[in-house]
Amino acid sequence: MSATPSAPFSPEEIANEGLKPDEYEEIVRRLGRQPNKAELGMFGVMWSEHCCYKNSRPLLKQFPTEGDRILVGPGENAGVVDLGDGLQLAFKIESHNHPSAIEPFQGAATGVGGILRDIFTMGARPIALLNSLRFGSLEDARTRRLFNGVVSGISHYGNCVGVPTVGGEVYFDPAYSGNPLVNVMALGLMETEEIVKSGAAGIGNPVLYVGSTTGRDGMGGASFASAELSDESEQDRPAVQVGDPFLEKSLIEACLAAYFLPKLQQGFELLLHPETKSALLALQSLFQPLLREVPNGGKYQSTLVPAPCGQQTASVLEIQKAGIHKEPCQFLVLESGLNPVQFLRRL
Repeated sequence: MSATPSAPFSPEEIANEGLKPDEYEEIVRRLGRQPNKAELGMFGVMWSEHCCYKNSRPLLKQFPTEGDRILVGPGENAGVVDLGDGLQLAFKIESHNHPSAIEPFQGAATGVGGILRDIFTMGARPIALLNSLRFGSLEDARTRRLFNGVVSGISHYGNCVGVPTVGGEVYFDPAYSGNPLVNVMALGLMETEEIVKSGAAGIGNPVLYVGSTTGRDGMGGASFASAELSDESEQDRPAVQVGDPFLEKSLIEACLAAYFLPKLQQGFELLLHPETKSALLALQSLFQPLLREVPNGGKYQSTLVPAPCGQQTASVLEIQKAGIHKEPCQFLVLESGLNPVQFLRRL
């Protein structure tokens, strides 16, 4: 592997961000210059398989996504179907294979936290969890450790949040010895009259980022989750996030309550968007729809405030790449002149 001529980064630095040489060249082409360190980290995360499904997207497109009872298909935080009799069901399934293979308890627990977040950000209340698990032979000591950790992580997070696991399946086969499969699913019933979307619109509107503090756990988690597991993967244990189910329970109630504030009846609107894998990247993902409103050749400027950190010694780049747990979400408040502090106090 050879770095692009005049590139300010070594081939190893580029590879550590999960980027291939041709992808780095594409970044340079799109920017019209060499990226800086922060930009390289952003591209590494946003272009990872975990975030953009660059390899699996062609396969996923083969699934049916339309029907008389499908209210929301691919592209939103979760799918929504019409059950009849006025009931609408939100659902989401997510795999947490790599994190669970390295740190089974937290890897599985934060997988549960992630799909619960995707449900309540649609305006639905989570009511049930399911799982589908694959492990190697139980005769292997490592498999037994992974099995016990994953089952404990799933049950712990669901019990703390108060959402029961109502069903699941588990199979054991030597083929899964090196890479267990941990798939978790959440179901929720819509509580809002309209399905909440994650779109963004309106220049000058405040974006409020609420949730847990930023820490070093989960650093580079998206790139790690997109890489192939190897004997060296154990060294990536810090890339696995540490969840906080009690905080997420508070966020569930706060976010659902936000849609029933008195001002909602007077044109007040909220748009919820789940986090990606870091504070700056989460905001970046919400800003993308806003950027479409900027004319060609125009400039876009946003003002960011310091993110609350769990470790006060964390550097700027560490904050950028840190996993923002599975509990945060963003509010785009479509109300001019709103005081963000007053809004948060109402939650």
